[in-house]
Amino acid sequence: MENMHEIAERYLHEIGKSSCSVQLLQEALYGFLKDILSLFNDADSLEIISNNHDSLPTLRIEKDGIITGYIDIELSFIDSVLKKGEKSIRKYPYIAANLMKASLNGFRLSSGNIDEKAVLFVKEDLLKNDFRIDSSKISLLMGIFKKFISSKPSSITKSRDLALELSARASVLRNYLIDSRKDKNDFSREFAKLFNKIRGKSVQDLDYDDFADACCQLWIYGAFLAYMNGKAGWIDERLSLHIDSRFHIFTDILQVFESAKIPLFVKIIQKEAVGIINSIHRDEILRDISRGREKASHYHPYIYFYEEFLRTMDPLHKKDRGVYYTPIPVVRYIINSLDKILKNKLDMPHGLESNDTAILDFATGTGIFLMELFKFLQEKGIRKDIMNNSITGFEFMFVPYVVVNLVFECLFSGSEFTESNSRKKPYYNIILKNTLDDAVEVELFPFSDERKCNQKTLVIMGNPPYNVKSKNKNAWIKDLLELYKPSGEKKLNWDDYIKFIRFAHFELEKSGKGAIGIITNSSFINAVTLRKMRRELCGSFDFIYVLDLHGDKRHLEKREHGLKDDNIFDIKQGVAITFFIKNAGCENRARIYYSDLFGSRDEKLKFLEEHDISDTDWISIEPDEFDSEFSRTRWSRKIPYFNLFEPMKNNVFVKNYGEYWGLNEIFKDFASGVKSDRNELMIDIDEDVLAGRMTRAFSGDFDDDFREKYRIYDSGHYSFLKRLENLSFSRNSIKRFMFRPYDERFIYYEKGFTSNPAEKVMKHISGNENIALAFTRYVKSEIFPVFVTDILTDCCFLNEWTYFAPLYLYGESTNEKQGRVESNEFRIANFNKEFLEFILSRYKHRHDCLEILGYIYAVLNSSIYVNTFLEFLKIDYPRIPFIDDEDSFSKLSFCGIKLIYNHLQRSQSAGSEFSSGKGKSDGSLVQRISYKDSKLHISGTSFFKEIPLDLWKYNVGGYEVIRQWLKSRQGRMLEEQDLAYLSCIFSSINETIRIKKEIDELTAKLF
Repeated sequence: MENMHEIAERYLHEIGKSSCSVQLLQEALYGFLKDILSLFNDADSLEIISNNHDSLPTLRIEKDGIITGYIDIELSFIDSVLKKGEKSIRKYPYIAANLMKASLNGFRLSSGNIDEKAVLFVKEDLLKNDFRIDSSKISLLMGIFKKFISSKPSSITKSRDLALELSARASVLRNYLIDSRKDKNDFSREFAKLFNKIRGKSVQDLDYDDFADACCQLWIYGAFLAYMNGKAGWIDERLSLHIDSRFHIFTDILQVFESAKIPLFVKIIQKEAVGIINSIHRDEILRDISRGREKASHYHPYIYFYEEFLRTMDPLHKKDRGVYYTPIPVVRYIINSLDKILKNKLDMPHGLESNDTAILDFATGTGIFLMELFKFLQEKGIRKDIMNNSITGFEFMFVPYVVVNLVFECLFSGSEFTESNSRKKPYYNIILKNTLDDAVEVELFPFSDERKCNQKTLVIMGNPPYNVKSKNKNAWIKDLLELYKPSGEKKLNWDDYIKFIRFAHFELEKSGKGAIGIITNSSFINAVTLRKMRRELCGSFDFIYVLDLHGDKRHLEKREHGLKDDNIFDIKQGVAITFFIKNAGCENRARIYYSDLFGSRDEKLKFLEEHDISDTDWISIEPDEFDSEFSRTRWSRKIPYFNLFEPMKNNVFVKNYGEYWGLNEIFKDFASGVKSDRNELMIDIDEDVLAGRMTRAFSGDFDDDFREKYRIYDSGHYSFLKRLENLSFSRNSIKRFMFRPYDERFIYYEKGFTSNPAEKVMKHISGNENIALAFTRYVKSEIFPVFVTDILTDCCFLNEWTYFAPLYLYGESTNEKQGRVESNEFRIANFNKEFLEFILSRYKHRHDCLEILGYIYAVLNSSIYVNTFLEFLKIDYPRIPFIDDEDSFSKLSFCGIKLIYNHLQRSQSAGSEFSSGKGKSDGSLVQRISYKDSKLHISGTSFFKEIPLDLWKYNVGGYEVIRQWLKSRQGRMLEEQDLAYLSCIFSSINETIRIKKEIDELTAKLF
């Protein structure tokens, strides 16, 4: 057998002869690689397979049926491909373990922590007749190949690592299926036939890309389930041999993926996935998936893992679809409570065991509620025959629908809920259906109007999606929602969870008897826009129980003594468990009961695990007590009632507070701010970077990565591509932009291009001498979110939906008497006539516009005011008390004006001293942000010193100014001007804290 020196010398000779022929160069390099690999080949266990697919390495190395590595060939003498971090070496994100990059003259190995290269010669060496490859270089190459060949797939023991590996392959497979649709090869045609078949029978509005995504997830996740539930300890790519499924959709998918027409690329990805799965240490994976979970049953780890799998594959899609696992204690609390409700409130002594119940999980997801329900019934010794057609699940998303069917098949096989004959129908009924669409209602609903003669008690349970940007716009549910729409509300964004509650409400109205047990976003408890919803629910049900679990991260909700309050989900909005109970003899008004839980996530889950509705401490709510007082005030002129589902402790104050002037009554015009719809594309800290990015977007000269990163495609009603095509880049469209408090950036802003330019108010602010008050409609933290601006400003400026009221309206004409509130031919004061008349009659001195705004701003920044009226500030626009004492009015006005100018940073002084390891003029890279001992560190060596704790913690309505300003610049170099600007922010916040103390002293005796 030849040695390495002989192989290398022969290769050098062949390259010299073949330098003008691509085919000969390829043959020479292929031969060289095969000769080298043959030196390490033991028997027949090494397989070298060629493939010409553009996105796959050229050679694949297999050992014992498992892929151990790839060799990617570059037919050139370009040594730069061997540089560390070169894009070509990183273009295979699905290859985690072992990649060799081979050019004609050099090789680089990337394997785990190994990153080594060897260059045998340069192109000029081929012209030298006496050139010989240095033996040290050959030895180096041999060492690299030895490491490459000896690499073996490591056994995966961490669920996170497994999710990353499998989701990466599912993503690559999905992209291939989408891209190959236009190829019209045998496989793509078969896949298209399957798509049309399933869309025609099951989901008429199924999108091809989503279907490809679903099928790839199902194949990969199905392989995982087959391995975890199998006894052999291994699987291969023929999943049909390992999963005996009665579920026809899945078997149809398997048939296509096991077809003889399947391309080599797909086979390779399948083999990769199976190799990874076969290397799993099963027991350790199960332990890791279940670690930290609450007393999970044996089948829950599969559902835990699916959420992690989906999160790593497509986090935005997961968030958009609301795929969040419901903790087991929550599910058990709801199921146990529903059982008690049936027994104690609906005269059904057997509870959920009764064969007179029809149970629906209206948002099945991955089946947690149904699994816990089956377990509950098994523990009760329920007979399988009485459950026939009694339990139904609706799931709209294709992947969870198939996954939950597969999991049920695998885990309930041979149980009381599956026939012994695997070809018969199981006793659970999971239907691929949009709950919010009535198109197939009568056909699928076993408790519809068609069965009134044999009516069952309806029980609806589940965790519906929470998504304020709902895509469920079916006419049927929109018509039903009209019942919840209060008069006077111009624009309502119905969150998905509201639509699901409306669906359940509708079905219980038809049924006449039953119960609903759900966990949802908690905003319906007190949101002003949902007051009609609460009133209608009160009129339909006998009992309503609300367990408020709090945990709203946007508003920094805290428990007693200022301790942090956790959310039981990894989401921002607070949640609540609610039960609606209806009997045939419904009263005119529901009895409402309320309880709440503050604390850590573990504390809340422990409570839910150990309790149910029967032993929770409830207090009775009487909404009419509040509404009765409220109805006698100015406040009720626009809002006749609230019908709150939470207790109001300060009812005694409503008489006074309700007579104050609401911001919506004070200002003539106010509206939300600028919405770009694509912040990553259209907003930037650096003006030149933004200009370069927008120039590229308008030119159309960009790749798929750019398109996906900046969402260069249409979305919803925003025809983005058409706008790009019809317009061209203009540097004049780049404007100064307030993104968040103290965080000024740049925006590409142009009428006809920007998604929502907010012209109603921004035309009065941008380019004019003006000040706009920025505020929110309600608050849940101890600090009211309020600020000022004088330039274009973001719609979520205060970290949630923000309204802007300009001080002046430009280009407006009026015949209304303005008094001493200044007015000229160019602008008028933005105050309502009735409010101006009130101000002019209340005070002897004729206060100008800025003085009035200053007073309002001072009041909104008073912690005394906020703490006194916090309960009312939670539910509607803030209302401003205009005190009788004119001297106090003037003092507060002066403080407010100082605060306005301070927040506009028109009055700045030097801030804290900055210390940098590189020297102050060199700036510093923002890396790890931390605060300790009055030092604010932005990297290992750079910090600001003498930063008070209250400055570091300063927030505007829960938005932590300093932390977020730095966090948004992490990885960026702060230049001298940036450091100076940050120093001015410190100074401004220090002055804000001082002025607010002065305001509190003035308001302490007033409120």
